[in-house]
This record gives sequence, C-alpha cells and structure tokens, in this order.
Amino acid sequence: LPRCLAAINTAILAPCQDTMSVSLVQSHTPSFEKEDTCECCGATEVTMRPCFSPLASVVSTAPLSTSAGVVPCTSSNEAAAMLSRADCIASLVRRPLSVETAAAFRAYLASKPEWPNFEHAHPLEPTRDRVAIIDFLGLPDSACDDVLSKARGYGNGLPPRRSERCASAHEAIAQVTMPLPQELRQAVTRDAGELLQALYEHTSRRMYALHLELVLGDTCQKWHCDQNIARALVTYVGPGTLCASEEAVTRASDGSVDAVCDAEGISCVAGDILLMKGGLFHGCGRGVAHRAPPIGDVTKCTQHRLVLKVDISEDF
Repeated sequence: LPRCLAAINTAILAPCQDTMSVSLVQSHTPSFEKEDTCECCGATEVTMRPCFSPLASVVSTAPLSTSAGVVPCTSSNEAAAMLSRADCIASLVRRPLSVETAAAFRAYLASKPEWPNFEHAHPLEPTRDRVAIIDFLGLPDSACDDVLSKARGYGNGLPPRRSERCASAHEAIAQVTMPLPQELRQAVTRDAGELLQALYEHTSRRMYALHLELVLGDTCQKWHCDQNIARALVTYVGPGTLCASEEAVTRASDGSVDAVCDAEGISCVAGDILLMKGGLFHGCGRGVAHRAPPIGDVTKCTQHRLVLKVDISEDF
C-alpha cells in the first residue's frame, strides 16, 4: 500500500514540475529508497527503510547556478537563509575566536583528553565522535521563543526516543558537550543552539544529527561532495575544512567532483562557521566540493582538531 500511495503521489505532481519555480508542500507519503551517508565522507548506501519527509515551507527549486559560490555572511542565521539561493552552494561566516578562547581550546587538546565510552576504540580510528539526534517533529509551525526546549533529543546517555520522559534538545547538547571544560562547553553549546535554530527556521527540516568530533588524524583528503542534505561545521582547534565555488570545480556527468583548482580553494580557520549544501538539498542536485585539511595520519599527527558538526537528516 505505501508503494502504491507513493506512485499515485508522483503521478499527481509530475505534470506540474516542469513549470514550477517553487516546490509544492512535501508529502508525508513514505519513500522506500533513501540514501544513508557515511558520517566521514558522505558515501552513499541505498537502504529500503521507510522515510518520511516533513511538511516544509515553500523553498526555491531553481537549478543550482553553474557559478554558485561560497557566500560570505555575518551570522549563523544569515548563513542558513542563504542556502535557499540558487547562486549559493555554501555560506561562510568568518568569525575568528578570541585569543583567550583559542588558547583555551588548544590547551584542552594539548592535554590529550580521553573521552568516555571510547576505551575500546581502534587506535588507528581517526575520530572520536559524540552524537545526539535532535528531533523537531511534532512541533507547531508557529514560531516560539525557545524552540530547542520543545524539540526532543536522544542518543547515548539520554532517554530512548519513545520514552515517556524525553530529553530536550538543550539536554542533548549538554550530553554531547559534556567532556569539555565549562568555558569551552558554553561556547560550543551556544554555537550548536544557534545553528540548530537557524537551520530549522530557514529550511523547515525537522531532524538533525549533532556531532562533536575529536579528530586525531587525516579523514577525507580527496575533493568530493556529500550525498546528504546539508551540513554545518565549526572547527575550534586546528585547520578548518576547505571548500570551493563552482567556477573552480570540474564535475563528472553525474555531478561528482573530478577536480578542483587548489589555488581557488577556500580555507576555514578556527571559529569560522561553514554551511554546505549536499547533493540531496532540495533543488540542488550536487553538493559543494570540499575536503578535510591534511594533518597527518593517526600515528604521526600532532595537530589534532575539535569540530562541531550539525547535519540535516532525513526524517525517520
């Protein structure tokens, strides 16, 4: 029956799609072929798990411009709003950390922190990843002053999703940032809250994966694009992610990245906020070309990184 409903829905909407410049409100009809993405590099694997799209506000479906660029912004809120533009493949807030805050983050990583629950991690695994799911499903469409207090959070150390006493998004953020010293926890918590609220407000997506990553060695060194919806990144220690505007990118016929002019790559520094469209962003068709900065393999790396990541997730 769900497959039949999906087919009927597609047949009804198809005649309208070639003349529309904006999307119709998305259906709650389940789709059975969705792509899971690798948390590290965005590689896809087709699954057959039912997945529901939220009722979303009208957003642009204009094809991504071949000259789409990395748009400079002044705040997380502005950066999230820019994602709806066809000439934006990513948005970037240049926000260097204060001298004192940067020094505190560096001192924390220099202490070689051991995060709980990673005692049995493989010694060559390049990341330690604390994760929580932030769930805005069921919230009223009307804006409220503190949407994070009404959103739900679940993951390790939190009540199960269907628990009678669900954790709030605030509690989930606190659980993810728990290993950090108080001063640093406050800074990361503020960024996580602002990004979640901005993305929810401007994309109407309801599900997010919040990560705090301790990066101990090289991850994705090759220029690539992710098959996800969108991702926000903030690096607090070490070099930041590199990305590129479309004019610097050569793509294959399927939209994957063949090459990037390294001289035109854009480097983030500690404190910058980068929001990146993925290949599944509505109306996009291809994600921003990017790669992780080289820091050496785990056995030789002396420049560890601390990264906050907020991924827009498919509903489940």
